[in-house]
Amino acid sequence: MAVLSVLDKLKGDKRVQWDKGNEQDVEKAKKLFDEKKKEGFMAWGYKKGLENPFLLHEFDEDCDRIVMTPPPIGG
Repeated sequence: MAVLSVLDKLKGDKRVQWDKGNEQDVEKAKKLFDEKKKEGFMAWGYKKGLENPFLLHEFDEDCDRIVMTPPPIGG
């Protein structure tokens, strides 16, 4: 199972798991991902075998984990 974690001080953290073989699971995670991206959240993907996380611009169901963080504040 893969997991999408959304870190959010205002609404509380949220987790959604998906099984790559389950279309409904994937669609639920993708929907949350897309909603948060529209709100300006940043997404970081993690895959086994890669040492460092990488920035995601689109949902990648092949990630083992995705962590979304609130938009940066200030400048």
